[in-house]
Amino acid sequence: MRSVNKTKYFVLALLGCIAAASSPAVAVLPDISDLINKWGELSDRCQGSITPDDAATKTSCDERDKLVLRLNSRGWCFGTAEQSEAQKTWQRCQSDSVKDAAAAYLRGDYATQLRILRSLAAQGDARGETRLGMAYESGDGVAQDYVEAVKWYRLAAAQGEATAQLQLGMAYAIGHGVTRDYSDAVTWFRLAAAQGNAYAQHNLGLMYFKGNGVKQDYAESIRWNRLAAAQGLAAAQSDLGAMYASGEGVVPDYAEAGKWFRLAAAQGLSGAQANLGLMYLDGQGVDQSYVEAAKWFRLAAAQGVVEAQFNLGRMYALGQGVTQDYVRAHMWSNLAGASGFADGVKLRDFVATRMTPQQIAEAQKLAWECRQGNFNGCE
Repeated sequence: MRSVNKTKYFVLALLGCIAAASSPAVAVLPDISDLINKWGELSDRCQGSITPDDAATKTSCDERDKLVLRLNSRGWCFGTAEQSEAQKTWQRCQSDSVKDAAAAYLRGDYATQLRILRSLAAQGDARGETRLGMAYESGDGVAQDYVEAVKWYRLAAAQGEATAQLQLGMAYAIGHGVTRDYSDAVTWFRLAAAQGNAYAQHNLGLMYFKGNGVKQDYAESIRWNRLAAAQGLAAAQSDLGAMYASGEGVVPDYAEAGKWFRLAAAQGLSGAQANLGLMYLDGQGVDQSYVEAAKWFRLAAAQGVVEAQFNLGRMYALGQGVTQDYVRAHMWSNLAGASGFADGVKLRDFVATRMTPQQIAEAQKLAWECRQGNFNGCE
């Protein structure tokens, strides 16, 4: 028996944020960037003058101080109290209210979280509006309400909040709280992606790959996934590996595919682990190794990837990279088959012809225990 779908490496899916997650670094908006650059010029004139009392220097210092107030009013602060002067840079202010809301969420105190977020949102705080939208989307502490979530995302997105733009794009792509509209999804993903939001960059890459809301363009898909992958987003790394493996948008390059799969697999992404197992199984882009293939299939199988469960069962049946074990082969192929993977059923039935009734009973018991434990501790 051979592995199935051995060259189909794609495991693409849209990615959004959840309230407790930290978003990737957000690039500075162009107008903020201009203000920061101007502040730097004025600071140099103010601090570098050998005649601090002259009118020109005083004007520079006054203008610099006014810029500080403008930046503060836009939610930007120069470092934190804990940082030394050398460490300080302009960054988004971390208000105590936002931190308190996050802390309340993490301890499950949704009532306090909502009280803080509603107060922030009422003041037009974009981050408060975004997180209030997330609460309504997830139903944490309130009745789940996609329409209400979209309302708050839209208000925050209009202020340039990248995470809100991402979430609004997700709403349009999925059809939660709004009529599904891929073109609108692309619009919002693009705005967030232009700010450096890795999730939005990946999603935009997916839209280009599938031709949803834009003309299908594999080269553009590669470009946006590469930007997200460079920020360490595992899903983008895996998808970039898949495009190199299949040659869509780039010249096929298994070594490059293996590099990106490995980075994503090291972060625990199950699809990348399964893909890396396939590469080791066939020696594509890596030195062929059944032991390594079994290792990566096992990690993916433990996360419920049915193809990996089938391939691991197959390796136990053939004794490739593992000691031949029909009980384990039956268990893993049975689990894959129970999830609707037809080749898993075929492999299980084939292996059963070489087993005793006692061995089959043991394998069925192990499969049941493995499934009950959500695939944890199966070996």
